[in-house]
Amino acid sequence: SPSLPEPLIFKNLDRITYEGLNKITVLISVLSIILFIMSAYLLYRMYLKYREELLLYMSFYSIMMANISFLFTLSTLWNIIWWIWHILRLLVYIFLFGLFLFGFIYLFNNLNRKTKELTTAYNQLKATQEKLVASERIATAGMMAATIMHEIRTPIATINNLIQLLSSLDIKNNYETFVELKELLKEEIYRIKRLPEIFNLSYNQYIPKRHKVKLSEVMKSWIESFKQLYANLIVEKNVDIESYIEEDIYANIDTDGFRVCLYNLLQNAIESTHNGRIFVNLRRVDDKIEVSVEDTGVGIPEENISKVFDPFYTSKTKGLGLGLFIVKKIVDAHEGEIKVVSSLGRGSKFSIFIPTF
Repeated sequence: SPSLPEPLIFKNLDRITYEGLNKITVLISVLSIILFIMSAYLLYRMYLKYREELLLYMSFYSIMMANISFLFTLSTLWNIIWWIWHILRLLVYIFLFGLFLFGFIYLFNNLNRKTKELTTAYNQLKATQEKLVASERIATAGMMAATIMHEIRTPIATINNLIQLLSSLDIKNNYETFVELKELLKEEIYRIKRLPEIFNLSYNQYIPKRHKVKLSEVMKSWIESFKQLYANLIVEKNVDIESYIEEDIYANIDTDGFRVCLYNLLQNAIESTHNGRIFVNLRRVDDKIEVSVEDTGVGIPEENISKVFDPFYTSKTKGLGLGLFIVKKIVDAHEGEIKVVSSLGRGSKFSIFIPTF
């Protein structure tokens, strides 16, 4: 359809509006330039007036920015150090764990090696002990044989002397002497029968057959018998045997074993004395009984006194070194003790102490 013609008024209005707007735009642009210039001028005036404050502000701002940058850098560096520290701690822990593991393995291997060494040493020690036990048995058997030889020699020699005396004795005219010699012969035979019991002392099995005796009387008879049995040796050595016996002393002892002790001590005293004297004493000392044999012989060196009771120790050219060893064993079985005091060149004194009842 045909369009209607546009009214004239609207056309004029558009032209007027467009022109007005152009003028306004130009005006605003001029005003803007003027304001910009004025603002620049004012800023310049403010700069001239507040130049020092502005520079101070700018310096403070720069310092703040520098501090902030430094702190940022320091924080970054701290983070790096923190990580490095933890990494180092981890490395230290790893090192310590490795060291602990190495020490454990070393200790285990060392312990295993020591165990093997101890096992080997134990086996060697056991084998050595078995050899020593076997050697000790052989040595004990040898000592027993030597002890038998030592102890049986005296009664055999005594029996031989008694047989010689009996063979040359006129029995009809010396019947009492014959009876006395016969009793001595019986005692020596009985003594030989008791020797196996006394030999057991080498195995610490000797048990004395104790009974109550009047020791003062028994000692006198033993001393007299010894003088008769060893008369030839006493004359050969030119020694005098003197006795000091305290009366009415009773003791609970094995008479055969104690006689062995007395005879061995007297025999040693005679063999170590030449042209001298021997003193036999019996007395009470507090709650004990003392039996002592003292001589004026050669004496014992001080360094050897502690050895005199050891088996097979002797300073004589003849003898087995068992006499004093047997004496000590018998005294120990009687719950007594034996002491020795000696001075080189002046003699020795052996004292036996046994408890009273």
